[in-house]
Amino acid sequence: MFLQAELRSMEGALEKISKTPADKLDNQDKIWARDPKIRRKIATGIRDIRSRVEEMSRRRDRYKVNNDAAVPVSVDTRLMAQYEKVTDLVGIDDSRDEIIQILMEGNEPSKQQSKIVSIVGFGVLGKTSLSNAVYEKLRAQFDCCAFVSVSQTPDMKNLFKCMLNDFGEKFSEKTQDEGQLIKQLREFLQDKRYE
Repeated sequence: MFLQAELRSMEGALEKISKTPADKLDNQDKIWARDPKIRRKIATGIRDIRSRVEEMSRRRDRYKVNNDAAVPVSVDTRLMAQYEKVTDLVGIDDSRDEIIQILMEGNEPSKQQSKIVSIVGFGVLGKTSLSNAVYEKLRAQFDCCAFVSVSQTPDMKNLFKCMLNDFGEKFSEKTQDEGQLIKQLREFLQDKRYE
């Protein structure tokens, strides 16, 4: 806006000077007229740049370029492993049966022992697929079961809600406190065999 106002003033002054014969102009008016001409060239250059930017913006709108489209979508491989058919997984039966034996050893319903088995290894070895195969094989023997995948930086509130959901337990979506969710989980699992 400043440039537009300046250009209008310069244009008016230059028109006035251009109508005056050169021999009738004093030196100060000649110097002043030369300076606005330089400024006018700069202003014209700025106008040219502005029109190019506006054209680029219109081109972007014409072709519907969207920044969200360029964001890569990542798929959690652990999630995909949960839906893998066990029959498609080669050599998983022996490992699955070994883990089931460890989990069930000395674990008759009357004893109710808690056991944790860690399955460790590099990524993409099939740890989640193996865990899911064990889960699917044993789930019928328990009062309730949940299969949740945990990342290295888990959202604990979401994790607890997923567990409650898998158990078929109702919870309030508005629950903001992880402590309340833990309490609800503990009360639900009290005196139950769970996997």
